[in-house]
Amino acid sequence: TEKGATVSTLRDVMKSELSRMLGIAKDKTGKSREVTIMGERTIPFHILKKIMASCTAAGYSKISLAVVQKASQAS
Repeated sequence: TEKGATVSTLRDVMKSELSRMLGIAKDKTGKSREVTIMGERTIPFHILKKIMASCTAAGYSKISLAVVQKASQAS
């Protein structure tokens, strides 16, 4: 990856967590390589891109995005 394309602390923690999960459940390696990123619409894309790149660099192969939808305000 290009320099600064990932968040190194996030990547390292996710690698560690993935190693721990794979050690516990060796028969569920596909499931343990999934991650869901939750965020708001206001998150700048360049930050979201760095988070996704960090997940990929840590070994996660299936990345899902979830956006929290606020309840509509009554007038």
